[in-house]
Amino acid sequence: MGRKKASASGDQTQTNGAEGGGKQSIRQYWIGLLNEHPAWLSSRSNDRLYKKYLEDHPGETEVPKNWQQGLSTVKTGLRKDRKKRKKGRTVAASAENGTHATAVAVHRKGPRSSHSLEQLEERIDEVLSLAKTLGHDGLERVISNLKTARNAVIVMMARP
Repeated sequence: MGRKKASASGDQTQTNGAEGGGKQSIRQYWIGLLNEHPAWLSSRSNDRLYKKYLEDHPGETEVPKNWQQGLSTVKTGLRKDRKKRKKGRTVAASAENGTHATAVAVHRKGPRSSHSLEQLEERIDEVLSLAKTLGHDGLERVISNLKTARNAVIVMMARP
């Protein structure tokens, strides 16, 4: 087991013979492992990571709580970063980079085409007609909301 020392930032570091005697924080250790094995980030189970930790730290029988908590924090942060990078990315942009990306909805700001707004109004009208045809007593609020939505779309179409 290596020596532990608190750094100025509060991260614990550990001197480990397996890493050439250098000091490495808990965060750096887990990030390094997850960079080597990106599939492990998607996995809900940490068993493979814990097994690798025990291999890298001979003499340890279990992963200390602070290292488990550090892993949880790192995985959460990396997943959050990955989502931020995907946000707004188009499939075409990823094709240029040569990477495979899932389709992500791109929110455009700016004028919408009047054709798409007309289609939306027609669809709302169809749903409104269906709701009226069903005639359930509990649908008054739904019908009211659909009318409000249709009117909002009409106002949007009227804007230049």
